[in-house]
Amino acid sequence: MDLNTLRVVVTVVSFLCFLLILLWAYGRKNAADFQRLGHECLDLPPSNTWKKKTTAEKIDGVCP
Repeated sequence: MDLNTLRVVVTVVSFLCFLLILLWAYGRKNAADFQRLGHECLDLPPSNTWKKKTTAEKIDGVCP
């Protein structure tokens, strides 16, 4: 196997892994979890409710 052929194989495999990660990250199954975690980290209310978090809920959350 030529060195350039090996480089091509590694590049193609890396690109396929990148595409799989994109499909996983932007898949419908994970969208709700990422939306919820994003709102918790930014301390924003979710789009469907405007409930104010209590101090205990902030402490128990994922993000500081």
